[in-house]
Amino acid sequence: MIIQNIKSLKIYKQNFRSSQQFLQSTKHMAFSPLQLEILKFYRQMLKFANTKVGPSRDSLLVYIKGEFRKNQEIPKRQFRRIEYLLRQGQNRYAILKDGNIDQIR
Repeated sequence: MIIQNIKSLKIYKQNFRSSQQFLQSTKHMAFSPLQLEILKFYRQMLKFANTKVGPSRDSLLVYIKGEFRKNQEIPKRQFRRIEYLLRQGQNRYAILKDGNIDQIR
């Protein structure tokens, strides 16, 4: 569900010249606080992956996108499962950020 929203946002974003214009236009879109937190975490992970260079960046991007796509079909009402996966992702992010990990296979 979240990835579907991200995909629709990407398509929607293509119609705007600047990210400022895009962000102002998405204010009318209704997202739950949990969805906003997940979107924020997704962007944070992508920014982190883009700080890496070469094959490590590519492998991180594939891993991050794959994990989010794998869980995109979870119904919105399964709050416990979604929150669990979010916490699990945040823990993995902390390990990636603090550790000396270059690649994920």
